[in-house]
Amino acid sequence: ECSVSARVAAARGAQEQALEIWRRLGDRVREGDAMRALAMYMWHGGEGDLAREMAHAAVAVLEAIEPPGRELAHAYAKLAQLLVNSGQDDATARELAIRARDLAERVSDEPLAVHALTTIALTDVYHDHPAAAIPRAWAQLEQALARARTAGLADDIARILINLVETARDARRFDLADRYVGEA
Repeated sequence: ECSVSARVAAARGAQEQALEIWRRLGDRVREGDAMRALAMYMWHGGEGDLAREMAHAAVAVLEAIEPPGRELAHAYAKLAQLLVNSGQDDATARELAIRARDLAERVSDEPLAVHALTTIALTDVYHDHPAAAIPRAWAQLEQALARARTAGLADDIARILINLVETARDARRFDLADRYVGEA
């Protein structure tokens, strides 16, 4: 609730408490998932380096658990998103997003699969020059948008629309941006 009311510091504090509880209980899955959530609060609080470190740590905790599950897919997706958002290591971000998508599809988590597909497309755009990557990335973003619409994922629809417009803008393909700018 704190996070949706823009009380990032309070959300972070609550998540830190939850992380300590899961550690005391020895629940490694929930510990890793709490670390993944904490990374996002760190990011929103302006602590990008700490956020990426926490996301890396979450992946490390969750990769040690068999069988791999939804929580690991979320951790891969979060780390990939943080790497893309900070403009760091698009190749690793793409690899993590692919792992997230594949695992999300294995565990039937469509919202996460859509999120990861969007991140994959963004890594394609910003790893290459936007104009060179537009055909492939645009197709991936449109596929993600169709899947998000089918699943009724309002937050993902908004994220994808914004990324469609920004990607087209960065590539100076205003004809493509015009397709979605109104809806975005």
